[in-house]
Amino acid sequence: MDKTLLPTILMVSIYLTMVPITGYTQDNVVWTFTGRVFDGNVDDESHPLQNVTVSIYGANDADVLEFIRSTTTDENGWYGLDILDTDPTYEYYSIRETDPPDYTSIGATTVDGIVRTNNWIMYFLPEGKMLTGNKFWVRGRTIDRPPTQDGPDLAISEFNHWEIVEDGRVLLLFIKIINQGDINTQATNIWAGELERGWESELIPISVLSPMEVRMVSIELVIPDEQMGFEHIFQVHLDPDHLVVDDLDRNNNNTQTPPIPIPIKPPSEKQLRITEVDPDHGRRSQEITLMVYGENFSSKAVVFIPEGIEVLNVEFISPNELKATITIYKEAPLGFRPIEVVNPDGLGVVLEQGFEILSLEQKTEELPDLIIRESHWEIVEEGHILLISALVANIGNAPSPEAIIRAVSQAPRWIIENTVQELNIDDRVQILFELEISDRLRGRSFHFDLIVDPENDIYEMREDNNQQAIRVRVLPQSPKQRRHSTPILPNQWPYIWIAIIIIILVITILTIRRTLNIPLRREWQKKAKEEEPPEVCQPCNYYCRKIKLEHKSALHKITHFNLKAYNPLLCAQTNEMLIKGKIVDGLNKALIANRRGEKDETLYEYVAPLSYMLLQQIVEWLSSEKTARNVSIIGHLEGGKVKCKFILYHCKRKDKKNTWKEENKWMATIKDESDEPVGSLLGLVSTEPKMHKRMEQQLIRLILHFIKKV
Repeated sequence: MDKTLLPTILMVSIYLTMVPITGYTQDNVVWTFTGRVFDGNVDDESHPLQNVTVSIYGANDADVLEFIRSTTTDENGWYGLDILDTDPTYEYYSIRETDPPDYTSIGATTVDGIVRTNNWIMYFLPEGKMLTGNKFWVRGRTIDRPPTQDGPDLAISEFNHWEIVEDGRVLLLFIKIINQGDINTQATNIWAGELERGWESELIPISVLSPMEVRMVSIELVIPDEQMGFEHIFQVHLDPDHLVVDDLDRNNNNTQTPPIPIPIKPPSEKQLRITEVDPDHGRRSQEITLMVYGENFSSKAVVFIPEGIEVLNVEFISPNELKATITIYKEAPLGFRPIEVVNPDGLGVVLEQGFEILSLEQKTEELPDLIIRESHWEIVEEGHILLISALVANIGNAPSPEAIIRAVSQAPRWIIENTVQELNIDDRVQILFELEISDRLRGRSFHFDLIVDPENDIYEMREDNNQQAIRVRVLPQSPKQRRHSTPILPNQWPYIWIAIIIIILVITILTIRRTLNIPLRREWQKKAKEEEPPEVCQPCNYYCRKIKLEHKSALHKITHFNLKAYNPLLCAQTNEMLIKGKIVDGLNKALIANRRGEKDETLYEYVAPLSYMLLQQIVEWLSSEKTARNVSIIGHLEGGKVKCKFILYHCKRKDKKNTWKEENKWMATIKDESDEPVGSLLGLVSTEPKMHKRMEQQLIRLILHFIKKV
């Protein structure tokens, strides 16, 4: 052979080695996706798997895939998938692993892509030519082991199947369980959750399993908005309370799922809207609380207002209401601003000219304006009481409602509040604060801030003139009682002693009255009614009226159920029980599901296992009763708070006629709560064999009706 041909032959051989058998060169390759497939648990790379099919797909809609090409893994589990310049161009590229026979996907990892499912990795317009680290793990399906000869043995045999349902709002875990023992198990429960995030399911009842009986259980987990778009591993616990006696192997009762990717919440079909902002204007240097009203706000929604306005805090009230605290900078330009609300899923809406910054001279409406005109202090009661007085005035052009005034000292922390009555234009009122002085506070100076309407509950002409500072000096010790220069005559002593006794009695009576006033008011608040006192009254009768002033509403939730058992023959109550805990928490979730418009079938799935648990508690509760009982169920609801005025009337005789007279008047903020009847179960006998079947459906119907009513 001619030695001059050797270099040419060598170059041709190298070139042919570089040309792949597919008929294209590396110059045609736009992207190359590589990775490996393993047999075993996620992150275990000790067992690469050969001949596993891996495919590449393209899509312009992330969930509509178009096949491009596929390959299989080599003896080291490697695969490589190329995208050529002759292939169609897509926004998304997806790598999909196909499970070999008798294998199941249990997880995937990627460096630059997004794991969508256990066998699906997705890229959005990939960066770089070589995209590595796209790994998949599969595992042979579990084979149920033969039965033991010693007793029951509950076990979890499959736990790697799940489904996202209800438009991405609910995760369904499908758990396969088996009794591998040779005798029946007792009834028990199964549970799944991710405790670190407080995300867990209810206890799902599991009825008796016979030897080698296999059962598939679905566990429902409502997906919180903040958990969407992330991977989660859930703990699964079968028989968590050890209700199955003599379970041979408890180690096979607990497991954890593979990493489960929760997709990002799809955009809502309902339109995000802002309908109103209150107030819709403010002035420079003000801090204002805005109420933003609209539709389909998320619990993590944020509010933006540009040009000189900072949003300090956003509080979610309901899907139709947000509460935002803003501050307007001193140099903010005057004029209108757009208001934007953005949900965590990226859905946003803008209300053009939603908020206006006004100059101090502009007056758009009649508003009150509370100020503290002057303040004074003095030490009274022989140095034991600090008395602070504040003169509060309304200098606005509209009457002001009842307000709070607060006195605060930071070091030490003294704080006391009082009430400012309703003030007409140019009205003023003197407010007094009494603070008891302890010995350790003597001989020091204190700086007090007097603040009227400290929470800015009242919308005023100005919000920056509600505060005044006062400096107080407390003497080192109580001043000594002044000595009289006039001598006390012997015959004056009886009168002096009488005066001292009267003073002591008055102080004692006032102290007792002050001490008893608070519990008496609370007692009357429970009896108060919203209507006017009845026209006819009897002397010595009392009546308390409640006037609702401000309602800070919130969606009602169930706090507890009150159960009362009655003897149907004697019509007398015999027993009472309070239900709290998991049953109440579960029914609150059903309440939320009903509010978001879930179907009756879904609500039934929520309510049925909880009704079964409640019925079990009722039967156990009535086990000591010898005869049939009727049980009434009442749900206690709470939602928000109500600021009320209370007036206590006393029926007195005047001019041969009985009339109501105001005895006392006070303000209080109380819970917005009520008792709503669920219904009654009639003729319960705890020893009746078929009582469960007879009552269970009736109880489910009562609770479903209650959930829909609330």
